[in-house]
Amino acid sequence: WPEPGGAMCELKWREEVVPCNTQSCDIEVCQNGEWDEWAPWSTCSASCEGGLRFRHRTVAHEANECGEPPDGPTRDTESCNRGAPCEADIDCLLADWKEWSACSRTCDGMTSRSRDIHQHGRGQGKWCDGNTKESEPCNPNPAIGEVEPAACSTATADCLLGEWEQWSDCEVTCGSGQIRREREIKQVAARGGLGCEGKLL
Repeated sequence: WPEPGGAMCELKWREEVVPCNTQSCDIEVCQNGEWDEWAPWSTCSASCEGGLRFRHRTVAHEANECGEPPDGPTRDTESCNRGAPCEADIDCLLADWKEWSACSRTCDGMTSRSRDIHQHGRGQGKWCDGNTKESEPCNPNPAIGEVEPAACSTATADCLLGEWEQWSDCEVTCGSGQIRREREIKQVAARGGLGCEGKLL
């Protein structure tokens, strides 16, 4: 209010009202659909040599009548454990050599020894490398001046290799293995004969 002798306040509105949201109630705002986050990957279907795993997701917000549905798949798949071997890497292990056999003849004979494969190689381990049989001459021809046994011959003798044995069975049914075959020296070279040529293993 005015002080005594003062002028009255100018007439003005103490409150104002203006319109809002004047669009028609029949017009719908389009809402597109939205995906939720991917769920964690599932456990791989195989623990070695390759498998599959998957994950899924759901719709977080559905599209309304004029909106677009979310784009993309609900399920995702990928390979897993492709490089993992199904068996541990094991190195080949050869057993100790057995005792030499008795000489096959009293003159210019052969003696041999063998060893077993104690453990075959597996996976990325070392494969067996080395002979499982060895042969060497024994009871050679006597030196000059020595008494020659009756069984000894004076004729020249070339080395004679035996026939190859049959291939062994493969130690594994899959994943790469080894097969072996061997042959023996049936007669060593003597008195200037030709030496052996070729592998024994």
